[in-house]
Amino acid sequence: MTLRARINVRLHDSEKLNIQQEAAISGLTVSDFVRKKCTGGRVMNRFDSQLVRELRAIHADLAALCGRAKITHQEMRDVLIQIKKCLEDLSENRWGVVP
Repeated sequence: MTLRARINVRLHDSEKLNIQQEAAISGLTVSDFVRKKCTGGRVMNRFDSQLVRELRAIHADLAALCGRAKITHQEMRDVLIQIKKCLEDLSENRWGVVP
């Protein structure tokens, strides 16, 4: 799909700078960042995205390790719930949205 439509918006210099900085932090162009924000899309800090991927991998490894170590189901469940909560906090609360 080709993007053709435009919307011109007047901003204060500080607002423009803030949008540019947030776009850069998320690893998106300003256009992509604004488009996603305005259409209900999900935007995440690219560094947090990497952290979430790494934590998900750790979560999977820990689940496998617990199985091999014969840790009780409840002990494993408690640890995995804590990891899941950390992932949710990073994903949802840091920037308000997730990819």
